[in-house]
Amino acid sequence: MTCRLSVVVPAFNEEGRVGELVRLLQDSLTPLGDEHEIIVVDDGSTDATAERVAATGATLVLHERNQGKAAAVQTGLAATKGQFVAVLDADLEYFPDDLIPMLHIAESAGIVAVYGSRYLEGENFRPGPLGRLRVLRDQELSSWVANWTLTGLVLGLYGKKITDTLTGLKLYPGDFLRAQRLTSVGFEGDHEITAKLIAANIPILETPIAYAPRGREEGKKIGPRDGVKAVTTFVGQRFSPGQERSADTSTRYKNTAASPPLMTLAGTTSRLLRRVRPALTGAALVGEMADYVAWQKRNFDSPWPLYSQRERLWRQMASRIRQDTPVLVVELGVAWGYTTAYWLEHLIGPSQDVEWHGFDRFTGLPRSWRRFPAGAFDANGEPPTIDDTRLHWHVGDVEVTMDEIDLSTYEGHQKVVLFDLDIYEPTVECWNRISPHLRPGDLLYFDEALAEDERKVLDDLVLPHGSYEHLGSTSLSLGLQVLDVH
Repeated sequence: MTCRLSVVVPAFNEEGRVGELVRLLQDSLTPLGDEHEIIVVDDGSTDATAERVAATGATLVLHERNQGKAAAVQTGLAATKGQFVAVLDADLEYFPDDLIPMLHIAESAGIVAVYGSRYLEGENFRPGPLGRLRVLRDQELSSWVANWTLTGLVLGLYGKKITDTLTGLKLYPGDFLRAQRLTSVGFEGDHEITAKLIAANIPILETPIAYAPRGREEGKKIGPRDGVKAVTTFVGQRFSPGQERSADTSTRYKNTAASPPLMTLAGTTSRLLRRVRPALTGAALVGEMADYVAWQKRNFDSPWPLYSQRERLWRQMASRIRQDTPVLVVELGVAWGYTTAYWLEHLIGPSQDVEWHGFDRFTGLPRSWRRFPAGAFDANGEPPTIDDTRLHWHVGDVEVTMDEIDLSTYEGHQKVVLFDLDIYEPTVECWNRISPHLRPGDLLYFDEALAEDERKVLDDLVLPHGSYEHLGSTSLSLGLQVLDVH
């Protein structure tokens, strides 16, 4: 019998903290009822860790001797039955209250992993100049260097940006994780799992979390040697059999088989070129971001807030929703429904007079867009399951389904329009249909304003025919409030 969430807590000599952690977990997960389980693996502790856990009533699994974090996680996994499995360090640096929001993200998105990132929450940074360098409170220099080195390494090796590879709060798809047989035994097991997720094309999402660091005098165990192991794990996993099948030089370079040195050189050159490409992609993205900021400066006079994640921008936009007026939300591009679920759960109260209309094909992109092929973001043709009677789905191409809603009947509503169609032509079609019905105070959100397609819509149609207050942006998206449309 399955449940929604299993939490595995590997613990070694944590008698002073593990009991409190389990009780906090029990309190935080109460809304899940019987749909959760907590499993603590005592990894050969020499103190009273096991006794502290037993007193809480949580499931306790014992190692006779210390085997390492990854080994403890593997043991705990064997006892889980959750659709999603969270692995949480036992040292109280992380807050159990962050787990349910992470679970909601995962359940809305499908088969994904969700990593709690300390670097996406501004409250975690030191004040002053060090905070602007994204140094966490009480963080040692070696830890800061290690994290950003690993972020760069993962980008270079795998083409994936993960801001917090070292986080101690991660949520994984249960069936995937239980199917893995980890070769690591220590802290580097986290990185082995990350590499396996990437190899399996399972998306890794990140969400901001709170963080309360502890020092070595308080029992912190991870050290510089673990940083070295992390590097070797990522590199080893990237070039291990099965991870780099396309680099089989005996197949790809069979014409050089008579010359083993030349064959080796060809294979090495190929791998190096594949490593350079993600780095060039990253450099290009930095250039795009710089151009995006310059574009905003050209088009908007007053300073605007820059947010580290779109959820914060959404909160700013939601603060402009009038409580005394009915609201019409038009979401253009839904995919797995994360945006929908987040707004309805966190930003729009259950008593708010809201009518939400979500438009999507739910079969992915109709054609390739940027680095994504046609069919990317496929939701298997089905809208997400979100239990809210205010929600209405429109399935199909927007050029057709926009006819299903008569916008002229919503003249008394404040409108919130969320653009995330990515591609120029359908975005233009929707703007042309919606813009005649916009009024001062309405809200517009462009999820991919950094990219050429949405930016062209903004340049060609939106900005020349209206005036807007810039509510804020992220590195990709943009929020506006209508002042006038003409």
